[in-house]
Amino acid sequence: MMTEFFSLPLHVSCDMLGSWLDLKSVVSLDSAVCNHSARGQLVHFLSSKGLVHQNPVHLRGVKMLHWLFLRSFRVADVHFNVETVHSSLLIRYFASFGDALRGVHFFDQCNNAEIMYLIACFCKNITVLRCINVSIPWAFNALLLNNPNIKEIWVRSTTCKLDDMMANLSLHKLQLLSVKDMDCPVGFPWSESTHSTSLQRVEFVELDSYVDDMKAMMQNCPKLRSFSCQKIQIEDDNMTSYLSSNPEIINLDISNNSVVTDKAILFIAQNLHSLRTLNIQNCSKLTILSLKYIAEYCTMLQVLYIDIRGANKATEQVVNMLSTRCNSLAYLNINSDFILCTTTCSYSLIKGCPALHTLVINKYEYITPTTRGFCAVVRPQLNILVHDTSTEYNVLTMPV
Repeated sequence: MMTEFFSLPLHVSCDMLGSWLDLKSVVSLDSAVCNHSARGQLVHFLSSKGLVHQNPVHLRGVKMLHWLFLRSFRVADVHFNVETVHSSLLIRYFASFGDALRGVHFFDQCNNAEIMYLIACFCKNITVLRCINVSIPWAFNALLLNNPNIKEIWVRSTTCKLDDMMANLSLHKLQLLSVKDMDCPVGFPWSESTHSTSLQRVEFVELDSYVDDMKAMMQNCPKLRSFSCQKIQIEDDNMTSYLSSNPEIINLDISNNSVVTDKAILFIAQNLHSLRTLNIQNCSKLTILSLKYIAEYCTMLQVLYIDIRGANKATEQVVNMLSTRCNSLAYLNINSDFILCTTTCSYSLIKGCPALHTLVINKYEYITPTTRGFCAVVRPQLNILVHDTSTEYNVLTMPV
């Protein structure tokens, strides 16, 4: 079998060991041929520069690291956690083969300060950085400074007590920045002196961040097209200040905001002329006026997540207005507090909105079987769904 393996074209052999198999399987293969005549060929192949293992490698014990170094086996995606042993062998491995590394992931309070400095020193081709449940040290800045090709930064449930962590960085290959669930110091996750001409997608969720930093990001990232500030209590004046710096936003999520009012929605509707998808669900101070502003000014909107409260004439009129004016609306997710069929709302949506192919409601019973049957006859292409995790708005996956 090994003879047949080495007779394969080089790119097929590289795919097998670099993508098809996980590291454990590669190590098992190496052990299995320890007494085989092809052992020398396999060892030579494992150390070749053309072979870079693409699947995630969780660096835990010393034995794994020793095998990687002994075989000169290059890996592209490494996960560090509390089980990662910081040793001279770790330094020697990345000093020798760090150029192959593309993705680094720090999890669960690993010894991240020392390891981050190590990566910053020897790995200059990082494109993806993830930090989950760790404390962010100054090495984070050094890692970004020494990796100008970084494209994605993901931060989850971290702590950072150091001001200006992002100061004076030029991230002109960065395309995605996602930060969730943390109290941010001054200068994180952005700084007034941080710039990017490539950043397109930003997701901030449950952050306690500084107004000037958020505004600086909008001003210093001219290509920003998708922005989420979900579960962040941004008041109207600050919201309009942020968005006025970047009116080319295409995808916007300001959901779960208990302080924003219809005033901010009016500004969004009147000024973000490129807006194609919008999520304003679970914003308790918004009224039916917000939907009216959207119907009046956002006629090119394609995706809308909104609350519709109150079974009354005003609601019926605004929903009818939406169905007749928003001819590009293809996906509508409604969080309602009444059975839509008790009003003219469901009829307006089914008969109007010519591009609509998906209607999502928060409760199945809010559209009755009779209405579903009517829809199946007059709009057979319209899917009526009940909201769940598969229908949640994700600003990072929306097209830009």
